[in-house]
Amino acid sequence: MEGVYYVVIYHIVVAGLIGGLVLSSTALVREKERGTIDQLMVTPTRSWEILVAKTTAPLIIALLATVFSFLIVWWFKVPCRGNPLTFFAYMGLFLFSITGIGILVGTICRNMLQAILLSFVIWFVGIFPAGIVTPVENMLPFLQKMAQGIPTTHFMIAANGVFQKGLGFAVLWPEAVKLVAIGSAFMIIGCFLAWRQFRQ
Repeated sequence: MEGVYYVVIYHIVVAGLIGGLVLSSTALVREKERGTIDQLMVTPTRSWEILVAKTTAPLIIALLATVFSFLIVWWFKVPCRGNPLTFFAYMGLFLFSITGIGILVGTICRNMLQAILLSFVIWFVGIFPAGIVTPVENMLPFLQKMAQGIPTTHFMIAANGVFQKGLGFAVLWPEAVKLVAIGSAFMIIGCFLAWRQFRQ
């Protein structure tokens, strides 16, 4: 049964990671390719309002994708021993972190091809050192330290705790704090760089 839980969480993570990362990164790059950033800046819309729109839409779409994945899990009668709302709360924090990384990618890349390729590299890093393929404690020391800065690592701990053990915020709150810290750091850096590009 543990293998079933593992596969279920893996697919939900992949759906959220790909959706949040690709959608948020390409949202900004698309404006660069079309040359519509200048058109947005001459409108009454403020820079922060544009950034909110560019971050909120991918976040909602990615969350809906994970909800759909969760419904498939429910359809196949894989039980969630914890509170599903707790699971979705951690999923929201995870997608917040991924969206921040996507915005950062969107500010660095100049075209869609660069954004997609860089997103794929980040997806690889976000999956393999995060304990999905190999347990973190079995990795080399530098990979274990690297895993602590990856949002997927902390979400996997929380998701496994909710799904398999029925744990809640009282036990899993450290992972929530780490996800908020990592997500806030990426979101602040990404939005700041995007704001500078809008101001140029």
